[in-house]
Amino acid sequence: MKAHIFFPASKFDFELLKCGTDKATKLGLNVTCPEPPEPQWFQCAKPSTRLQSFLDALHGSAEIIWGARGGFGTAQWLSQLPHDKNLWKGKRLVGFSDLTALHAWTSNRGISSYHAPMIATKGWNEASEPELESWKKAIIHQQPQTLPISCHGSKQLESGKLIGGNLTVLASLMGTPHQLQLNPGDILFLEDIQEPPYRLARSLFQLSHSQHFEKVQILWGQLTECGSLSVGSLIEKLMAPYLNPWAYGLDAGHGRPNHSIRLGDQVFIENSTLSFPAFK
Repeated sequence: MKAHIFFPASKFDFELLKCGTDKATKLGLNVTCPEPPEPQWFQCAKPSTRLQSFLDALHGSAEIIWGARGGFGTAQWLSQLPHDKNLWKGKRLVGFSDLTALHAWTSNRGISSYHAPMIATKGWNEASEPELESWKKAIIHQQPQTLPISCHGSKQLESGKLIGGNLTVLASLMGTPHQLQLNPGDILFLEDIQEPPYRLARSLFQLSHSQHFEKVQILWGQLTECGSLSVGSLIEKLMAPYLNPWAYGLDAGHGRPNHSIRLGDQVFIENSTLSFPAFK
């Protein structure tokens, strides 16, 4: 299977990129890694160059189109993306963090994508065997996968379409043409890193003004380095103003392990587990 790397956002570590590419090759992937674009300040390149990096991957022959790393800047080039959904046939978009902006863009158009480790990161280079198995099962083989949800917070969540990603990025899209569209019954997955509780609360408040927010279910992933409270206590406080059914404990996000999950498709929740059917 072929994988094509693109450079959507911030600068990255070239050594991590090389090691990540080597690791992917050892898994049997045929990896295309273009010449990385010239860095500019905290971004890996100007927006038009990052856009072209992605378009080259989208128009190429690789099934997997894989972001190098996140950081900041993905949303800057979304308005220039082509709207022909046929371009996405057979494509598997992989990444998370700032790439949440692109996950929102695809979700709004009924295109599935994968919230999973990015190739020029420690999360990929140091991935454990269970994390690698999750990545391969979800992305390469597109097989059914079941992941535990360790704690339920309020009402039992029901099956629905899984969408979402990084809370701060989703809040930053509010008021733009690319904000995530919510529908009643959706399962909104949220995670974040290095955000103090008041900033998480502010982002959630902003997100709560989305249409149909009060009719979605919320599934919390990892909140990594987000203050001294336990995750359970922190989420209870964050959810106190809202009546949405919610749960937490999904091992996906900026912590470890970071399991790979498919966004934009129906998932099933039963007996404290989240189940992904085989991709159709």
